[in-house]
Amino acid sequence: MAYNKKQFLDLLIEYRSDEARRARRNVGVTTFAIILGCLLNLHLANMNLFGMNVSSASERTVLVIAFILLIYWSIMFLFTSFQDSKIQEERLRILKDEAPQLLERLKMIEKIKNDHEQQWYIYERDYPDYNEVKTSVEAYQLQQNRTKQASTAVKWMRRIEFCVPLVLTILAVLALSIMFKKTFS
Repeated sequence: MAYNKKQFLDLLIEYRSDEARRARRNVGVTTFAIILGCLLNLHLANMNLFGMNVSSASERTVLVIAFILLIYWSIMFLFTSFQDSKIQEERLRILKDEAPQLLERLKMIEKIKNDHEQQWYIYERDYPDYNEVKTSVEAYQLQQNRTKQASTAVKWMRRIEFCVPLVLTILAVLALSIMFKKTFS
């Protein structure tokens, strides 16, 4: 039985890519600048953005660029979130396939250990992965218990992490439309 303890334990951790984190952060930063500019009645062209002075650019150009960036980062966020969810689904499937095999292996080894308790030192060399298998099964069982205990919080956290950037995007699009109206009138 090919057994990789680190690989199995890694499957217990929810997958979140750096790309999704960056896209979520960039949506947050972009929407923050747009919404703040709208609420404070600031022109985006008069703001220093990322250390750049864009005051020489027309307000329309800055608004168009802000809109393009907002749409780009929102799309990237959606795609990377979708990718992460599919990878997590696959990891869970692998985990569900691996866990029963480990549980069975642990039961078999422990049965032999109990049946030959006095001579276990003789049989022990035939099962060099016993401690690793036992540790992994215990980690899996603890993770399953924690998951049951925290499933509601985890569900809400996932929803919030997904919905907040989308809501901020909608608010930023509304803010940009207000800013466009003010610029063109």
